[in-house]
Amino acid sequence: MAKSSIRIEGLDDVRRLIDEGERKVIQAAKVAVYEVTNDVARKSGELVPFDSGALRGSRAIKLPTTRNLVGEVTYGGPGAPYAVVQHENLELFHPAKPLGAGPV
Repeated sequence: MAKSSIRIEGLDDVRRLIDEGERKVIQAAKVAVYEVTNDVARKSGELVPFDSGALRGSRAIKLPTTRNLVGEVTYGGPGAPYAVVQHENLELFHPAKPLGAGPV
C-alpha cells in the first residue's frame, strides 16, 4: 500500500493572523473597560453622599493595563468610616448631589 502525504502551506500566515486578531480583541476590550470604568467613576462622583468631602475625595480609579483588563472604582482612605455608615445604614437619606456641590 502506497503512503500518501498531505502538505499544508501557509500555517505561519494563519498563526500570524490569529495572533494579530487576539491583539485587536484585547485592545478593544481594554478600550471598553477603560470607558466603562470612567463612566462608573463619573456617575459615582455625582451620587456619592457628601458631608465633609472626604469620601468623594477618597475615590480611586484603577484603569486597565497591558497585563490586566480590570477597571475598578473604589472609595476609602480617610472617608472609609463615613462610607461604611452610608453604605450599611439603609435608614439614611441619600440624595443625589451634582458634582462640585458643597456641603449640605
